[in-house]
Amino acid sequence: MIDMVERFEAEGAFSDDEAVRALKMHLTAVKRFEQDDSADKVAKHIEGFKLLLNQQLENEAISEDAYDALMAKTKSMMGQWG
Repeated sequence: MIDMVERFEAEGAFSDDEAVRALKMHLTAVKRFEQDDSADKVAKHIEGFKLLLNQQLENEAISEDAYDALMAKTKSMMGQWG
């Protein structure tokens, strides 16, 4: 998903660097917990990522296309780890 964020960043889907940084930080934590096979922590951080995406959409910090794609992937991961 970090690759998706970077692709959307290159396309100008975010209003500022702070929005991108927040998403990448969350996803870095998720990746670390995935590698440790810590399902509870992955699920918790994916839920936090979902909330962050919603907040960014409300604040117009992310395009709707980027939001939709990232949210679809987030829901898929929630099904896998939740």
